[in-house]
Amino acid sequence: MSNDATDYDMNAFIEWVFQRNDLPLNDLPEDTLLRKNMKAYLLQGGKVGWSHGKLKLNFWQ
Repeated sequence: MSNDATDYDMNAFIEWVFQRNDLPLNDLPEDTLLRKNMKAYLLQGGKVGWSHGKLKLNFWQ
């Protein structure tokens, strides 16, 4: 994991977007614009990161 606390090796986003994680990238569904574009992005070598953060209470004060 890098200093920015984003994990590019975790594939949890695949289950979140595609509702499954048991298929190779080539076989992922393309039934929505998000899925179609994410699949194309991943097949071109793109990376999706997984991260977390905290919202500050009263941020603007």
